Amino acid sequence: MALTNEVARAIEEVRATFPESTVTSDEDGSGGAFVTVSELSIGSRFSESMSWLGFHITFNYPEAQVYPHFGVPGLTRPDGSEYEAGDGIQQVEWGPDTNKAKATQFSRSSTRWDPVVDTAANKLLRVLEWLRDG
Repeated sequence: MALTNEVARAIEEVRATFPESTVTSDEDGSGGAFVTVSELSIGSRFSESMSWLGFHITFNYPEAQVYPHFGVPGLTRPDGSEYEAGDGIQQVEWGPDTNKAKATQFSRSSTRWDPVVDTAANKLLRVLEWLRDG
């Protein structure tokens, strides 16, 4: 199944919001897509200051939250210590079933989720803000 119009528009909005990054997408076969945005500054809270960030936009977008987000695998605190489970950061595999890869997962659910406000691009901006500022 091809991307839904809403998912295709969301990907274009991400591209427009992050013009200096490379945005790639892989269709999931159900009308959604796995999206990756490259070379984003994630600040100094981590062992690396740059990461790609990825997320899955499901076929029922915008009526489904874009959550969670993923980044370069193995991210730790700058001193090398690992984050605790309650920090919302953990090591997982991410991506399509046929091409899963190791990644760091960032769990930042929107408790007051609103499909008009919480677009894929806006959510990514807020996740980046949280990564940078804690």
